[in-house]
Amino acid sequence: MNKKKICVVWLVLTLLFSLPLPSFAIDSSQSFRVSLTVDGNSEVSVQAGREFSVTVTLERMDAAEDWFMYAWQTEVSFDSSAFELVEDSIHSTSGVGYSNHPGGDENRVFFSAYSISKNGRTYPGSLDVGSFTLKARKTGTFRVWNKNYLVGTAAGADRYPCESSDLSIIVTEGSETPGQNGGYSANPGEP
Repeated sequence: MNKKKICVVWLVLTLLFSLPLPSFAIDSSQSFRVSLTVDGNSEVSVQAGREFSVTVTLERMDAAEDWFMYAWQTEVSFDSSAFELVEDSIHSTSGVGYSNHPGGDENRVFFSAYSISKNGRTYPGSLDVGSFTLKARKTGTFRVWNKNYLVGTAAGADRYPCESSDLSIIVTEGSETPGQNGGYSANPGEP
C-alpha cells in the first residue's frame, strides 16, 4: 500500500476514534489498562530543570495472553507550563504511530495503532507502547494523564473496557548536585 493510502486510512481512523466514546458498544469479553510510569513507578519526585522519561504501557487485564484488535489509542496530556516536551524524544514500538499536539495550557502526545485487515492484529498481553521525555519547569504537584483512550474489537465496531493509570509528579527545587536517578526519586518527598 502506498504512503498516500496509508495516510488516508490513518486520517479516517483518527477521525473515527475522535468521536465520543458512547458511539461504540462495549464488548466485555476482554479488558485493558493504559499505564504511565517513570521507571515502573506511578508517583515520582523530580527536581525542577531535570528531564525524565515517561513510559506508556497497554496491558490486557482479564488474562495474560495475546489479543486481537482492530484499533487502539491513547492521548497522554500534561500541563505545558509545568513540563516541556524534549525535542525528538517521542519513541514508539514498531507498528505504533505517534504525534505531538502542543497547544495552550495542555500539550498532548498521541499513540495509536490500527489494522487494515478484517481479522485485526495480534498484540501481546502487555505492550510497552512507547515513551517520551519531559523536562520539569516549575515546582508543585502535577499530573500526566491519559484521555481518549480505547481499544477497538477486531471487527472495529465495538470497544473493550479500558481504564487508565496516570502519573503523579512532585517537582521540587533543583540543585547543583544531581540527585538519585539523575534528579528524580520514585518516592515522592525524597528528591
